[in-house]
Amino acid sequence: MINIAFYTFSKKPTSTKQPTGSGNVLSCNIKSRSSIINPVIEVKTNITAYNYCYISSFGRYYYITDITFDSGLWIAQCRIDVLATYKTEIGSTSMFVLRSANASNGEIIDTLNPTTAYTTVSAVNPTALTSSMLRNPIHDVEDGFYVIGVQGYDQASENGVIYYQITPVQFRQLLHAFYANSGNGTWWGNLSRGVIDSLAHISDYIVSCRWFPKSFVLDYGIDESGPQPVQGDGYEIYLGSLNTHIKAPRVIGNIGYLVCYDDIPKHPQASYGNYTKVYPFTHYQLCDPLLGVITLNPVIMKNDTSITQYMNFDYITGDLEITLTGNNTHYPFYTTYIKGSVDINLSGTSVDIGGFISNRAGVIANIRAENPLGAIAGIRTTINDIQPQPGNNQSNGILLPLIGYSPFIRCCFKQITNRDVTNRGLPLYDYRQPNALGGYILPDNPEVAIDGTGNEIDLLKSLLAGGFFYE
Repeated sequence: MINIAFYTFSKKPTSTKQPTGSGNVLSCNIKSRSSIINPVIEVKTNITAYNYCYISSFGRYYYITDITFDSGLWIAQCRIDVLATYKTEIGSTSMFVLRSANASNGEIIDTLNPTTAYTTVSAVNPTALTSSMLRNPIHDVEDGFYVIGVQGYDQASENGVIYYQITPVQFRQLLHAFYANSGNGTWWGNLSRGVIDSLAHISDYIVSCRWFPKSFVLDYGIDESGPQPVQGDGYEIYLGSLNTHIKAPRVIGNIGYLVCYDDIPKHPQASYGNYTKVYPFTHYQLCDPLLGVITLNPVIMKNDTSITQYMNFDYITGDLEITLTGNNTHYPFYTTYIKGSVDINLSGTSVDIGGFISNRAGVIANIRAENPLGAIAGIRTTINDIQPQPGNNQSNGILLPLIGYSPFIRCCFKQITNRDVTNRGLPLYDYRQPNALGGYILPDNPEVAIDGTGNEIDLLKSLLAGGFFYE
């Protein structure tokens, strides 16, 4: 006869939980030829109220799987509970834990929880107060500037070219000075000028002419005519020996402009972990008329809450450099180069402005009629025709579509299904001891040293490998 403690006990079948208290201790017999793993107990007392027992002589906990009555004896069929029996050894063993209910690594993508078809979409518009591009929008071509490269040799020249920035009005005056300076627009009104005009073309003096939407760093010169030097009103532009009597500042440096996007939203279920901030759960797109739709890498910008778009115009080449940085990234994560100006072809007897060809007589007629856009009407038309729309690929850079410039960042978030953290845990992938974690634990290839039989070792490893609850 041995003493066995009986319990009415409830727990998960994969739990290490042990019953508390001493239980109802009864004197019992172990049926002959019983297994230590599946012993059979005989007792005279009715034990149908119990489902669990502890045999101190074996040092093991058991489930009561069945109870029968035969010839005045209650017979209990038992099965070992290896998780409760070896709880101490399990708890002190360092395991590589794949998932845990009470600890996790939010950087690991949890594929156990799929996304749904539900997607939230929002847009972040530029912050007007910090956006130079938006504080001074381009409404039409009259808001921009021309940069002309004129052949000249002085300290301001770059490889024999002097760059001036002129307004649209000055551009028309410049054309008038060259083409219409022969007496009422006729060559016979000024014979010498007419001869020069017939032999020379404006492109012989102006080697480049481009329209830009924004201003550059300028040198207006110094006016020393007064009691003290002050900023001048520019330098007279010479086309060869012809003094056009037009004064304009010289371009001495490029200038950059900013478009800032603040308060970039994160996934509405970001509490699930940082993995929600990356694809396929999070998707960001820069929808910019200059570039089309550019996909932003959420992996790189997952810690950024604002994006700054740097736009640097090059007055010599006409190119525009666009660079994106985040407030926490601290380095550019996207850079591209596109055409940032409208090339104006001043060749022979025609002026090609963004693809619009006008002959010399037409230019003069428009100047005489004081048509403010007559000489450059092609710029507006071309901008409207080929401005890239959101959804297209990146612009080929023919010209800069800044009229009505309205970029934004599109934010798309895929909804993640509800999680059962208590019973399925979260990704951890780290070495831990179960007694320091508690709750649900899924280890990888668990090996626990116990002084049990071979069958117990195999059974224990199988139960642990399927995930267990340390309670």
